[in-house]
Amino acid sequence: MKINFIIIIILMFLLSSCSDESIGPDNIDYDIIEISGESFQGDNSVWYSPSTGEITPTSNGEIPPHPRFRFWIEPDDPEFQNWNYYGQDVYGVKFVGNGSDLFEDPGAIDDIGFSANVLDTGSLETNDVYFFRTEEGDSIIQILECNWDLWYLKFKWRVY
Repeated sequence: MKINFIIIIILMFLLSSCSDESIGPDNIDYDIIEISGESFQGDNSVWYSPSTGEITPTSNGEIPPHPRFRFWIEPDDPEFQNWNYYGQDVYGVKFVGNGSDLFEDPGAIDDIGFSANVLDTGSLETNDVYFFRTEEGDSIIQILECNWDLWYLKFKWRVY
């Protein structure tokens, strides 16, 4: 019994001495967003909320279900665009570059020069990184896979 207690104390000491820094840079909290044929309802498009990472079908409507859904994604067009141009230049999207390291740390982002259309800033190639600024908050995505012919888009999303 005493030996079990000593082993438990030693294990607790060893575990408590570990720091978060030993986990490494992959400790960033992110979600994987997938848009495919199953994502649609009526139209072949979805509303996207950059501030929360949510997607929802457009349901044959031109107005998003909530103000946080600022972008729509329409793979058969293709389109990845802000539905409302209000505040363009200070709100919208910017291409950051290509690579996982930029998703983890994009560096400083200028406060102006945002676009309403993702495709105006880049081409949605694998590993492309985009920064979104909306009234609800900032986020960043990294393209993992994009196939407009199959109406498929997969990306990592996180709050910035």
